[in-house]
Amino acid sequence: MTAQLVEAPGGTLLWSHAPQVALRDVFQLQVQVVDRIVESLSLSLTVREHRRLKSDVPASPSAYEFFLRGNQLILTHGVTSAGHLNVAREFYERAWRRIRATHPGGRAWGGASG
Repeated sequence: MTAQLVEAPGGTLLWSHAPQVALRDVFQLQVQVVDRIVESLSLSLTVREHRRLKSDVPASPSAYEFFLRGNQLILTHGVTSAGHLNVAREFYERAWRRIRATHPGGRAWGGASG
């Protein structure tokens, strides 16, 4: 993967970054790209803003995937279909089981905790 930051009006390439991260570390990749963007834009972030950028990284990518699949069902079909609601709930339960198995008592993502 290569991430590029391009100035929109002129199409000028500001920087390009090809990180060497394993696919299973996709959230680490996200952190690296965000750091590079902040650095390249010379943004002055507070300590709280830096911490917030890093706190939303899921502890378990597979748990996060189950969580997103549950959200997708709810957003697509709403809560009126019992069948879709039950499947979404199963995705959420699978996500929570995965979090508890890989990070007992630890943080999940987005401020949720065990």
